[in-house]
Amino acid sequence: MRRFRTIIGLMVVGLMVLGIMGAQAADKDAKYYQKQFTHWSKVIADLKEADVTEGVGQDIEVIRTWISQAQAFLASEKLDEIEPLLRRIEAQSEYVRAKITRLAAEDAADEAEELSKTAQAEAQQTKENADAAAQKLEKLESQGL
Repeated sequence: MRRFRTIIGLMVVGLMVLGIMGAQAADKDAKYYQKQFTHWSKVIADLKEADVTEGVGQDIEVIRTWISQAQAFLASEKLDEIEPLLRRIEAQSEYVRAKITRLAAEDAADEAEELSKTAQAEAQQTKENADAAAQKLEKLESQGL
């Protein structure tokens, strides 16, 4: 009987230790996820700052929505639901970065095209001025002046 109580006592202590360890693991997971949410919130701020064309606002809001959803999962202790959202957030942020780069490149190309058109127009005007000056010079030379 005494041995039975000792076994039960050890089992209770073992369960308590497992419970404490499980609680610590849950705290660690919660802290980890909270750090992830903070990280992705900073990424959102960086993306918004980089979005000079303001062309990815909706795409950024998708990330914000997923962070909110992941935070709700954390609050309801559905930790296994958070990891897939973090992968989506990462993929979406990569997509947004690529889209920002593309939009910036398109803007730069449009600006370069405008500069090219302006330069061509200036070159054409300069050519016309040079041709007019050459004709004037020929006319003056033909008059003996």
